[in-house]
Amino acid sequence: MFPDINFRLAEEKKSPRILNMRSWAPWAVPFFVLALVFLHIVFVSPPKSFENNARLIIEEGLSLSEISNRFEAHGLIKSPLLFEMLVISLEGQGGVRHGEYIFKKPESVWTIARRVVSADFQLTPVRVVIPEG
Repeated sequence: MFPDINFRLAEEKKSPRILNMRSWAPWAVPFFVLALVFLHIVFVSPPKSFENNARLIIEEGLSLSEISNRFEAHGLIKSPLLFEMLVISLEGQGGVRHGEYIFKKPESVWTIARRVVSADFQLTPVRVVIPEG
């Protein structure tokens, strides 16, 4: 009796085209890899201004944000926020060990955070012998 109405209702009920996984899956992995490389270069790798044999003294009582700002000011890290997150994830707020740190070559923010938490000063011990008398 009303064939036009039924025909139009059938056309309107068609669901929108869902993205086929085969269309975007080949692009997902290379995009993810490129995103990781970009994030590594921007945040994790050492800055170009990193000085060899740099020395930094961390005094007792400094907050984590003050320490991370010092590392950034000396050109040892690029991102103070990432440094703080790594230190907290490794040891918590009180995880930084005070002392004098020597950085002989450029190191990533991950390595610096691990060294500061584990008190790896990389100082060469000197043996002093005092003879009797």
